[in-house]
Amino acid sequence: MHSGNTFAKRTCESTGENPPKISEQPPRHNDGHRYNRRMDPTLINRIRDLSAGTPVPADDSLRAALRDLGLSFDEQNGSIHLTDVPELLDPDTITNRVSEVTDALRHLDVHFTIGSTNTHQLARADESDFHGSVCIAERQEAGKGRRGRHWVSPFGRNIYMSTGWCIPRTQSLSGLSLAVGIAIAGALRDAGLHRVGLKWPNDLLMAGGKLGGILVEVASPTPDHHRVVIGCGINLRLDTEDAARVDRQFSTVLEHVVLSRNELVATLLGSLLPALEAFGESGFSLFHPAWHEYDVFSGAGVNVTLGDRVVTGVNAGVDDAGNLRLRTDRGIETYNAGEVSLRPSEPHHAGLRQTT
Repeated sequence: MHSGNTFAKRTCESTGENPPKISEQPPRHNDGHRYNRRMDPTLINRIRDLSAGTPVPADDSLRAALRDLGLSFDEQNGSIHLTDVPELLDPDTITNRVSEVTDALRHLDVHFTIGSTNTHQLARADESDFHGSVCIAERQEAGKGRRGRHWVSPFGRNIYMSTGWCIPRTQSLSGLSLAVGIAIAGALRDAGLHRVGLKWPNDLLMAGGKLGGILVEVASPTPDHHRVVIGCGINLRLDTEDAARVDRQFSTVLEHVVLSRNELVATLLGSLLPALEAFGESGFSLFHPAWHEYDVFSGAGVNVTLGDRVVTGVNAGVDDAGNLRLRTDRGIETYNAGEVSLRPSEPHHAGLRQTT
């Protein structure tokens, strides 16, 4: 589904041929990029040193910052070292790896802590480099899930990533979240998570639990383009305290395969960005045939919830617009992704445990 870069060069703003711009919070020399500035840049640099394995002189401000971020540490001879060292995001590693696959990445914002990556991207939809921009964060304080749910987003453990993209208004957005799901699930399978699949319309499932989710939000359009933000959250690792805040069965990447966080971000973008280019040109029709391969409830009995009403039937796939097809006693019925939620009525189907 890699369709080259012709679409990226004709969308909202001309992207030109320049390499992607990188903003990191904070660079060693503060260049005044857009950042959440609630933490002192000097403290952030000291935490980066700790994450690189370098002991740092102890003081109260550093202790408080580490506790706030949920990072465990020890003190010896007046110095602090981390007892559980996270792999922090490295924008150079990410952009270099993505550039080997596509030139559609035009701007990368890396945040130490942020409210929500999706909210950040929606707020900058009017900016000239919105199209092809990516915002990733070490931590979200107000992470967003579908239907207003909170997305648990601890520091330095998972992937919280939002992409800004422009799609011609002549192209329907129907099925976009499914197309994104196929691109992300395909990248995860390529990375070694061979059993990952999709639950309509936007959940990534593996080994009986939710591995990640996709949230597509739409900003105000231009005369020629839809402006969308594609949020993607992937669980790499959750400790006991974070797991207690998750309200459903979950799965994590590191339960199944050891992967670099930076390499995985690059792998996801290397699949997602070309898929978005292809969707801009062809819509969901290009992705429709692949849905069956990833649909973990294909052919299974399911419950579709519409407010207080539950409809039971057999999952019969999706139509050309990405709507769920449900085989019921009344025949085939279709449901829009914005109206329903999906739960298995056969909890052991496809090796899935019952969701609590």
